[in-house]
Amino acid sequence: MKTNVNKSVLEKKTDKELEEYLKPETRYVPEAIEYAYNILKDRGREFSDEEEVRLHDIFEKDKFKLEMPLHPNYDKAAYLMYISGAAGIITMTLTPNILQDHPAIFTGLAAVAFIFVLGFVISKGFNRMKYGLLILLLLSLMGMPLIVIALFRNPLLGLISLVQTGLQFAAMIYLFAIPTVNRSQASFRE
Repeated sequence: MKTNVNKSVLEKKTDKELEEYLKPETRYVPEAIEYAYNILKDRGREFSDEEEVRLHDIFEKDKFKLEMPLHPNYDKAAYLMYISGAAGIITMTLTPNILQDHPAIFTGLAAVAFIFVLGFVISKGFNRMKYGLLILLLLSLMGMPLIVIALFRNPLLGLISLVQTGLQFAAMIYLFAIPTVNRSQASFRE
């Protein structure tokens, strides 16, 4: 996650402006904080041991975050979500008379897009997505009677819907199976 911090812009700032980057409550990205620190140090600013420790902790945490590999379950869960989204597209194309029902087209496309976005976010290691997925799956249980009805009306569409729900459930299982150590490391991404 490389940011676009322009060091030459920071070099033009006054010492007082650069000090704002180093305050404990700063909202600047770690890369900008490190640039400000180095510029001030080059200008002769002396830092207390406490300041040095606090600032170096920020730099190290940022480097650790950049170097930390994701647990493979994130990728597996994301792939399952992508397959689920593809199944949603197949369901839409096989649904009779879908082109005449504009709200159904919009709803279907929005649902499929949402599934793909969930997959993308999961692939980036956002650990809290498992809770969102759990809530969505619990809500989808209310729709199970509709899937059972669809199995009798159009067995292929009903089966695809069941597979889609199963894929999402499996993705959630993968996310909850991530070991505690990697969960705490992944919390930097939350």
